[in-house]
Amino acid sequence: MDKQKQVEGFNAMKIASLLKLPYGSVIPVVIELDERTTNAHLEPQWRKPLEVVVVVH
Repeated sequence: MDKQKQVEGFNAMKIASLLKLPYGSVIPVVIELDERTTNAHLEPQWRKPLEVVVVVH
């Protein structure tokens, strides 16, 4: 049975401690990297053109 991991949040204090960051450091986002399982369910990717996403005023 493959191990299933679900990342719904993170413990900022634990990550700051592991990275030896000073007290009060802000960690807004954590990106997890791992190997893909052989039976991974992959959704199709889509991208909008840059002109549609970026609006210059």
